[in-house]
Amino acid sequence: MNVISIKDVTFSYETHHVLDHISLDIKKGDFLAILGSNGTGKTTLLKILLNELKPTTGTVAIFGQDIKTFNDWTKIGYLSQNATANVAGFPTTVKELVASSLHAELGVIKILKKSHRERVFEALKLVGMETYQNRLFAKLSGGQQQKVLLARSLVSRPEILILDEPTSALDEASSQALFSLLKKISLEKATTIIISTHSQACSNNNCNHIVNLDSERLKEER
Repeated sequence: MNVISIKDVTFSYETHHVLDHISLDIKKGDFLAILGSNGTGKTTLLKILLNELKPTTGTVAIFGQDIKTFNDWTKIGYLSQNATANVAGFPTTVKELVASSLHAELGVIKILKKSHRERVFEALKLVGMETYQNRLFAKLSGGQQQKVLLARSLVSRPEILILDEPTSALDEASSQALFSLLKKISLEKATTIIISTHSQACSNNNCNHIVNLDSERLKEER
């Protein structure tokens, strides 16, 4: 079953053409890597999937529904590029940061219920960071911070998880560990994962679906 269908999508920033007739089907449980060097349009494509940008031509469907009318965004988790830098200076604990993704569910008073605390612990355990829940986020290593941010994206239990260059600030060993963790999440939770990256760590039997975005066009690698 396709959870996302991209049909003949093009996109331009005024006179700068970025995407040229992109078509791609993403199935439930896929671990998809979108490869490409900087500036090839990977982030633009992800922003179209998040409905932050509108394609010039073409259509996008999520769970069989046109993205123009789709509104169940709680099913989509997102980890943005440079997300670590955006929160690194906040004086917050790990569990507080992960719980911040649940604020939309908490109502006016914003008090965590037992069920919310359990979900925070579950998300941290899934990424192997449950013993760090009371640590200050700013005191963690880069790899640990990325795992915590991943837990924040997972705490709402999304069916699709979109990550934009999550390994850009990590060394090769940490990148490989993150890809292995994402593969585990994909298999155990049947979560569809879409990741943009220039890292080759995805090719080491982690991603079951790989495409290459280059010169405005998309090429299936696997």
